[in-house]
Amino acid sequence: MARMHFLPAIALAAIAAASCSPSDKQADLQPFTDAVIAQFAANGLELSIDNAKPDGNDIVLTGVEIGAPGTVPAKLDEIRLQDVKEQESGYRITAIRAPEFSHAAEGATLEFKGADFRGIFISKAGTNDPMAKSLLMESARFESIRAQDEAGEVFRMASASFEASPYSPGKPLKYTIQINGIEADMSKLPDARTRDMIAALGYAQLRGSVSGSGSWNPNGGRSVMNDLVYKVEDAAQLSVSMDISGITPQFIAAMQDLNERQAAGDTSSQLSGLAYMGLMQQLVFSRLKIRFEDASLTNKVLDFMAEQRGATRADMISQAKGILPAMLMQLRNPVFATRVAEAVGAYLDDPKSLTIAAEPAKPVAAPMLMATGMAAPQSLPEILGVTVKAND
Repeated sequence: MARMHFLPAIALAAIAAASCSPSDKQADLQPFTDAVIAQFAANGLELSIDNAKPDGNDIVLTGVEIGAPGTVPAKLDEIRLQDVKEQESGYRITAIRAPEFSHAAEGATLEFKGADFRGIFISKAGTNDPMAKSLLMESARFESIRAQDEAGEVFRMASASFEASPYSPGKPLKYTIQINGIEADMSKLPDARTRDMIAALGYAQLRGSVSGSGSWNPNGGRSVMNDLVYKVEDAAQLSVSMDISGITPQFIAAMQDLNERQAAGDTSSQLSGLAYMGLMQQLVFSRLKIRFEDASLTNKVLDFMAEQRGATRADMISQAKGILPAMLMQLRNPVFATRVAEAVGAYLDDPKSLTIAAEPAKPVAAPMLMATGMAAPQSLPEILGVTVKAND
């Protein structure tokens, strides 16, 4: 589902701060102010601002501080809300330019080189459209982000982008995500044992990227995630895709209500896990596919485990092949267990790719899956159409 939670604290600060304007247009801005405050508070962030004033159709903000409760807030010198327009169901901010800034706290420093946000939608107070209550946007483009501590750089991201179709009540939403140039220094992890293991595997420095696209249709609540790809250079690539229905506007509204009441401290039985479980029963499962493509990780892990036990890679593969069938027999589905064991064994012999897919012949409702899981779990692989393939 294309709920646009990609809007970061910087843009949230800019939007919410507009509500604090002490200008002669304050009366005209009051409905917008109320709408912004309602959506801002739902995101659990605290904001303060020294000054806000109109400049034509824009609003210029100075001395902005934004942060989560209990944390040291980030400080932004100036933000401009460009061309704020009132629409029938809400307000549209044409663009926000988040400026470059540096934020230091608890011995760590975050350097942010700026970002552009476009087509930000704020719903009017009292709206019954649950999607409109979310912070929706049409695009976001981030420049580099860099984090460091006293010992040096810990994390870097070269750029990121997010694109979504304009919001229109009752219409499908489509979106894409791209994050480039991710770098992480794993030698600075706090746990010494984890650091040593990662160093032994040869992954003290990780580089990678994330990409994906998807859609959500309010009619039937179908949410489709196309390949969401996590790639780590010289290690592996993980791709995930899925197709689930039942995430209707009514479903979203119920989830929002539960989350808001829980955040407000309501601990009644209606907010227990049973309430969320009841909502989950409205979902309908159509497809899930997970694909792992190796680029050196598997053999490095096998070699590391072999060294720890004074064995060879071949020994570890033979041991895994011997243990896996017995473990899978607990599923009480010998045919499926044999297929999985054969696929995993073939992958370990020649690590290229391993694909796990659940593609039922027709969509399966969540209540049926839950009932089958309790009464006859061995039937789930057939009902879901589960396959496991190696090196396909």
